[in-house]
Amino acid sequence: MTTVDAIVNTKELVTLPTIATNVLRMLESDNTDIRDIANVIQSDPALSIKILKIANSPLYATRREITSIQQAVMLIGFNKLINIILGISIFSKFWLSTKPGAEELMNKFWLHSCSAATVSKFIVKKINKNYNENEFIGGLLYQIGKLIMMQYDLEKYKQVINLIEQEKISDIEAEYQIFKLNHIEVGASLAKIWKLPDDISSIITNYYTPSKSEMNQDLVAVVNLAGILCELNGYGFYKGINGIQLTSTEAWQILINTYPPLAEKGEEYLIEGLDEEFTNSKDFLNTMK
Repeated sequence: MTTVDAIVNTKELVTLPTIATNVLRMLESDNTDIRDIANVIQSDPALSIKILKIANSPLYATRREITSIQQAVMLIGFNKLINIILGISIFSKFWLSTKPGAEELMNKFWLHSCSAATVSKFIVKKINKNYNENEFIGGLLYQIGKLIMMQYDLEKYKQVINLIEQEKISDIEAEYQIFKLNHIEVGASLAKIWKLPDDISSIITNYYTPSKSEMNQDLVAVVNLAGILCELNGYGFYKGINGIQLTSTEAWQILINTYPPLAEKGEEYLIEGLDEEFTNSKDFLNTMK
């Protein structure tokens, strides 16, 4: 039987990229300033180029072109930039370590993840909240357990996908049948090992049932709804959803409490303008590669 420890303690997986580790340490420090974070980014030219591309993308729509890392830190904000670095670092680690013959599957996974990130950001604007960009990185990483399981045993995860499609069951059910565990358990364990920020760990651990989260249930609900919207619009990754109404979900009820006007405005308000976000997600994925 496969165990969570066997998967997450694989040498290839257990270590967070150095850049990501450094920025997380900075996040915990009270003495970090713009120069510190800029120096870390500039030590990696490829990362610097990606940061500037993202900073100048429609995702942030700054009033003037950002031409330096220092500008990026000042205009985007410290916490937002750290989350972007974290996402890029993790993406790069697993994109480069893709198993032979898995490119199409990995493309589909990362397109879903980028879509969930951009749609989460979109929803947050709709409900007039500010989560310091945690909705974006949360959307990008919320199903990282699936990625880890694919890295661990790609052929077995293909069996999971076949079960989902043939038996019309959920991803959780199919994973249990094949692995005797699920991607949420794997993701939650890895989040602890990597010491990811609490908000991000909470999303990874509780996105399936936001009401079980001990903190920021509304943030977790945002990512849950974003994932569903991606699945319903052809940008999913084998979630096993077979027809669902947003207004009947647990996440919707949580967001109504957070933003009462949503109850009256309805589903149409939440999805108005959504198509543009899927275009943005494709652009973001191309930037990340």
